[in-house]
Amino acid sequence: MRYLRIFEEFEIKRFKKIKRERSLGSKSNASWYPGAGLDKVTSKVEENSTKSLKKSLNKLMRNILRRFELTGSKVKYLNSGSYGMAFIVDHDKVIKITSDKGEAKIAKSLIGRDVPRCVEYYGVIEIFPGKEKLFAILMQKADPLSKEEEDLLQEIDDKFDMLDVEYEEGEEEFEFDKKVLTKIATNHGISIENVEEYCIKLIQIYKSFKEHDIATDDLHTGNMGYVGDDLVHFDIMGNTSFVDLSKISKI
Repeated sequence: MRYLRIFEEFEIKRFKKIKRERSLGSKSNASWYPGAGLDKVTSKVEENSTKSLKKSLNKLMRNILRRFELTGSKVKYLNSGSYGMAFIVDHDKVIKITSDKGEAKIAKSLIGRDVPRCVEYYGVIEIFPGKEKLFAILMQKADPLSKEEEDLLQEIDDKFDMLDVEYEEGEEEFEFDKKVLTKIATNHGISIENVEEYCIKLIQIYKSFKEHDIATDDLHTGNMGYVGDDLVHFDIMGNTSFVDLSKISKI
């Protein structure tokens, strides 16, 4: 079948990256390290299969695609984080496999909701029975930040309290501490106006999420990107109004 051939091509191109990242993680003695989520997911996959990791991931992803009614989609490995690993689907969607129940609950609560500055969420399913479940989350793909934007937004976030942001509720005009703006602009070789622009983009995320009672506990440059011209947040975690996790269907 066509979708089997497509998935095998993905495996051949990207499985070495998965294997390499897992190998780096196995050399860490820390309880947490970048890519720890990849270890959690792949270990769980191996526990539930007698086949090789490559074949097991192949089978798992085929089943996930089928459940999301995406059979025949093109898939490639994207990256991994603290709790899971992500795959690009058909260039405009992402499937994240995560071990974090809270993240799955938040994603479930956001399906069908129109939240500005947030990616769209399309579905959540439960993977593997038992106590330590995994979840697959289907969401809209955001375009990544450039390295320069990551560095700039990180400094803005670090110095956010020093910016002394002032604005009227419901208004889109903001005032910032000019000395702090100048310092940030100098550090990055850009204009004060550019810094203000990124400050406002970040504030718009915080404002939108507050208005919709969604947590921003885990908002950082690693889970921000662009949908069109809008800076958006994805991979959302934290204390948010949850729906019942039992309503998530099983694979």
